[in-house]
Amino acid sequence: MGIEYNPDMVTLAQRRAKEAGVTDRATIVRGDIFESDFSKATVITLFLLPDLNVKLRPIILKMRPGTRVVSHGFLTAPNAEFSFDEPIANSSMFVLPTTIAPASFSRSTAVAS
Repeated sequence: MGIEYNPDMVTLAQRRAKEAGVTDRATIVRGDIFESDFSKATVITLFLLPDLNVKLRPIILKMRPGTRVVSHGFLTAPNAEFSFDEPIANSSMFVLPTTIAPASFSRSTAVAS
């Protein structure tokens, strides 16, 4: 599920999903990420400015262990304990730990495409 605040972008994304033939697997809705429940997600992809990434951090930290988070273009919180200073393919990626407290994260590996 994609959550987008801008209604024009929702329309565009829905049209592109239809053109790509993925509407059975991809749903795009208009919503506010700070009010929407995406707690069951196993993968989160962010395309937000740094201040919104930082504001979203407490919500992400409450998610299930093992949730994968990719922030495109901007680190989720520069130099924070769960961010990487080395972007991976213009993104930062981390995985919520499965056995340790959320304040500490393990590095994951990604292959740039």
